[in-house]
Amino acid sequence: MSSHAAPGQHLWASASAAVAATAAQTLVGLALYSFLIRSLGAETVGVWLALMAAGLLACMADLGLNQVLVRRLALSHADGEAARILETLLGAVTVFTGAALLLAWASFPLWSRWLALAPARHAQAQHWLPYVLTGLWLNRIADALAGALDGQQRFVARAGATLLALTVGLALTVASVPQWGMEGAAGAFVLQNALLLSANLALVARGTPGLRWWRPRLSLRILQEALRYGLSVQTLVLSYLMLEACIKLALARSGSLAAVSYFDLAFRIGKGVRGLLAAAARVMVPRLARSSGDTAGRQRAYALSFELMLVAALAVFSTLLAGAHGIAWLVLGRGEPMFVSALAAALLPWLIYSLTDPALNLALASGRMRWPLRAHLLTLALAATPTFAVPLTSFSGWYGLVAVAIIAGCVLTLAGIHHDEQMPWQTLRPMRSAGALLAGVLAGLLGMAAPHWLAGWLQWVMAALVELLFLALLWRLHPEVRVLLAIGRPARAA
Repeated sequence: MSSHAAPGQHLWASASAAVAATAAQTLVGLALYSFLIRSLGAETVGVWLALMAAGLLACMADLGLNQVLVRRLALSHADGEAARILETLLGAVTVFTGAALLLAWASFPLWSRWLALAPARHAQAQHWLPYVLTGLWLNRIADALAGALDGQQRFVARAGATLLALTVGLALTVASVPQWGMEGAAGAFVLQNALLLSANLALVARGTPGLRWWRPRLSLRILQEALRYGLSVQTLVLSYLMLEACIKLALARSGSLAAVSYFDLAFRIGKGVRGLLAAAARVMVPRLARSSGDTAGRQRAYALSFELMLVAALAVFSTLLAGAHGIAWLVLGRGEPMFVSALAAALLPWLIYSLTDPALNLALASGRMRWPLRAHLLTLALAATPTFAVPLTSFSGWYGLVAVAIIAGCVLTLAGIHHDEQMPWQTLRPMRSAGALLAGVLAGLLGMAAPHWLAGWLQWVMAALVELLFLALLWRLHPEVRVLLAIGRPARAA
């Protein structure tokens, strides 16, 4: 067997590494905060999380330049061009986020009043704030370096650095909290991000000859071009942050406090699953960026990535939908109709959003982000307007509104990107794809409805049978799933 991996194997390894890193971040985060709450109490951890939320808003000052690095480095060809791009954009991230986080620290006496913390809690927040801001600053620089590694298609190396830093951070937290409390966790947070930054920096420096960190070659032209693209990407992220916040505030305002918790949990599940699928699909961005002149090749790559996403997303989301009642018992320890409604309203739109990810990758690769930006703003407008105009009184109404808003944005995203990229609709095989989507949603809804007309173990058997029949149909009608599995097998010598 050749010592060099085949292109398909490399793509499989890259996607697997991206998914592993995303899954590790999610699982370690859950384990970490579960440990802290049990060890220090929910209120103490709540103070830390409030500071993190404020710091993350300040971190929006990175202006999406980490995503810019993915595309720009994939397109860099001239000698020294990659080094100039890195020096300019990493310098910008370092300065912009540093200034924003310093401003957050200096303005703490002002915005902390809005938090209305008790004197003892206020003193804790003031003491921990430097740890939070320092750790987040290191994290933003490390994330920009990770974007550079993605642009160089070094996903496996990036995932290795992420897993190392997460493991060390979790171990340091578990070891230090019993002795130093939250100060120990705060120190571990800073050290974890310092380690991640150092590892990513070493990897980038090794793969990019000619870098000059001490005398960087800053380019105003590169920065201006990057800001146009980065601000569009950052607005997409900000739109969904605001969407989630507006709905939670609206639910609280309507008196449905329990619905706030169920919405948060269901939204996290749907967003988290989509995040795992998107992480695997995002490895196509550098390849699509480099194939901009090959129309037929781009169409083939897009068609295959859509088919693979369709199969993967339908299999995962329909199974979760069919098992909604089981998830309620697993998470809450009881059957909870309000949570099941929230989960259904979250899974369906995040399923549709997953199907737009291949198109979003096209836009990220070409830099034409106007339609994704418009679609995200439409989603935010549809969901947020009732918050200030005609508030809904039913929690299910708010859940449904979010679903409709996200799906409307997804339709506009697909239509706009296909128009801008001159991508024929036939590449999606619309009739077959729509049939598979309808069958998957119906299978999930039938499984979810089983407890309403079957008792005991029969409901679980019914849900499982319906879902297995759908998965068998998916396997039969979409051979792409077999292609995906074949990519990961080691190539045999001729």
